Amino acid sequence: MRSEELNERFNNLPNERQLKIINGALDVFGKYEYKKATMEEIAKSAGISKSLLFHYFNSKKELFIDIYSHGIEVMQSELKEANLENETDFFDLMRKSIKKKLEVMKQYPSLTDFLIHAYYETHKDVVNEITEINASIKSETIFSYFNNIDLSKFRDDISLEMAINTILWISDGYLNNRKTTILNANDIYLEFSKYIDLYERLFYKGEE
Repeated sequence: MRSEELNERFNNLPNERQLKIINGALDVFGKYEYKKATMEEIAKSAGISKSLLFHYFNSKKELFIDIYSHGIEVMQSELKEANLENETDFFDLMRKSIKKKLEVMKQYPSLTDFLIHAYYETHKDVVNEITEINASIKSETIFSYFNNIDLSKFRDDISLEMAINTILWISDGYLNNRKTTILNANDIYLEFSKYIDLYERLFYKGEE
């Protein structure tokens, strides 16, 4: 779970030390909103001194943004393994994407908790950077998965962009409403599957 986004001093550390700091940050940032998380508690969770943590990261903001970028990179790397860009059916792609994300959620629970908290973080110190990163993901990564989608399946009044945005809005609303609760991967998959089945019936042409 390394990322080229992390700073040079940190990257020069042995992998074991890096993971301790990353996991310490994920643990604390995943539990608390940005304002309440402290570098002292992160250092304690990572098993290092606060002064040493500040040696690698100049501020809590820098650590938060770097860890968020790192987490996004991990998630994107995992998604690439699912070969989503080769899928031609929009809703099958959605099902595979959700299934893969939930596999990552089970594999990296602390990372998932942090990414959900960070995605909706509104603190003035980090909100602009988080918003910029999220916009970049949508424009550069998400839409790249849909290059091979068979558009002929859609009703004439439904565009691919409309379908993508609808699913994103559903996902966004679902996670925002549950960001303070413990998420169960199986429950999420079952609930999202119902939405996907519904919009597949609404957006695709009927059988002729």
